[in-house]
Amino acid sequence: MDRQLERDYLPESIRTRYQLAEYNYALEHIHFPEDEKELLFARKRLVFDEFFLFLLAVRRMKEKREDRESAYVMDRCGEAKRLLHSLPYRLTGAQLRALKEVYGDLAGRKIMNRLIQGDVAREKPSSPCWRSCAPRRTVSREL
Repeated sequence: MDRQLERDYLPESIRTRYQLAEYNYALEHIHFPEDEKELLFARKRLVFDEFFLFLLAVRRMKEKREDRESAYVMDRCGEAKRLLHSLPYRLTGAQLRALKEVYGDLAGRKIMNRLIQGDVAREKPSSPCWRSCAPRRTVSREL
């Protein structure tokens, strides 16, 4: 039985640069590899596709929402300041900058779309606390 070949969306130059299998090769060899090396090579391409397409979808969602205005303004609240002072440790400079950016997002007219990752999110588990304090002082705004 002949299978219809799919057109690969990745240019050959990118596949070569990142050592990725051609799409049809990856589909075939993920199911029928001759050895572990072929399996891993096929898997690498399919994992790449999954992450790449996920990131494209997230980017597209963000672009669709970018111009929409938020119906809520979130003012700073005393609870957040008290929480900051009650911590048994000090936030790092990077965490304080991220917190300032979150406050700016919450007080802005645009819908917030922020992912805090890396060392800033990993160092101390406090950033969810700030986001949970801020909405307590929410002011609804007519659009």
